[in-house]
Amino acid sequence: MKKMHGAALVLAALLTGIAHAADWQVSSPYADNALETAWIRSGSTDVLWSCRADAGQPVLALEVPASSSFDLGAFEGRGAAGEKYKLAAIGLDGKFTPVNVSGWHVDSDHFHWEVTLPPALLARAIRARLLALSVKPARGSGNRYRLWVELPANHATLLEVLQPCLDANN
Repeated sequence: MKKMHGAALVLAALLTGIAHAADWQVSSPYADNALETAWIRSGSTDVLWSCRADAGQPVLALEVPASSSFDLGAFEGRGAAGEKYKLAAIGLDGKFTPVNVSGWHVDSDHFHWEVTLPPALLARAIRARLLALSVKPARGSGNRYRLWVELPANHATLLEVLQPCLDANN
């Protein structure tokens, strides 16, 4: 199968009718904890950026419907295939970069991907308008896991949530 280039993936994503993202929402999921999360729902995918200033770099996560045709279990937990090998690529406005991913089943219907971003990619990821994730199967051959999400144009709320982590890493 020929590889689709970044621009072709962006066009394909736009033509498939991706739901338009709402504005970023903010939550503090745990009482007495400095963790803050900015999130949006786009279609059936939740995009979550989390920051806890004393814990380092911001975390990007994607909660998606569980797939019966892709072996998500091979990416589950610490030391899983996606942490050992760069089996994934993250697309930011059409430009793809290899990354590590891991995750876990939230429940039987949802999977939580966590993407490890190199520090040099953070600023571009925070300001991206179109986010894509492409993951190779960990075992054997088969189709890649792919998703596309349109992100809000206004990233001021997201920056507010992530700023303590960004300041802590400078």
